[in-house]
Amino acid sequence: MASKELERAIELQRSLFQEFGTAQTPEEFRRIYDRFMGQFPPPADLKIQPVNTGGVPAEWVIPPGATAGRTILYFHGGGYVVGGPKGYREMVSHIARAAEAQALVLDYRLAPEHRPDRGVHPAANERITEPTAAPESSVQPLAGPD
Repeated sequence: MASKELERAIELQRSLFQEFGTAQTPEEFRRIYDRFMGQFPPPADLKIQPVNTGGVPAEWVIPPGATAGRTILYFHGGGYVVGGPKGYREMVSHIARAAEAQALVLDYRLAPEHRPDRGVHPAANERITEPTAAPESSVQPLAGPD
């Protein structure tokens, strides 16, 4: 028998998919998804800092007690069509808190407006040319642009 939490998650997922069945455009899917994700507000003690990472909008999600220099680069879900950093704050906060890290969540370009280049989605092609450090630490990229 599934836990109450799992049963609730399954129920929520079913309701989302049922509502998706009414959507006709990417904008409608996004409105439905954003409303769904809005049910899960981030903790009040979370620090959110919007940044521009060399032309790619992003957000730092910083829980209390984050270790300086410990950073997660998080690509939100949504099948490259829906979603964005705001809708994932609550989930990312749990990951960052458990890792005692700060998380950088990219607001990458979505399809179908931005089509894959040679089969690679635009999210994989984002060029972060100027890594943006959170105020509490210095982020050193392991690899950069060519």
